[in-house]
Amino acid sequence: MRQKVHKLKLGIESGDRLEPVAARLYIITKAEPDPETQAWFGDWWGEARKVAEGEGLELLPVHYMSPDNFDVELYDRIIEIQSPL
Repeated sequence: MRQKVHKLKLGIESGDRLEPVAARLYIITKAEPDPETQAWFGDWWGEARKVAEGEGLELLPVHYMSPDNFDVELYDRIIEIQSPL
């Protein structure tokens, strides 16, 4: 995955950084995400949203941002996180 993902970023979709209500993982890819990448992050989201729910956080489905669908304003608003990959 590391070669396919440029950055991971977090969007606080509801609430704020100190008390988020809903969040989304933004996967910044170097090219359109392939089925393997989508499956990997789909599996991750399936498990992570259960953990988040238990903590009172709604984890929204992941969003991919690639050179073909790059939103500069959104990119600037979301928070960079260190990749565990």
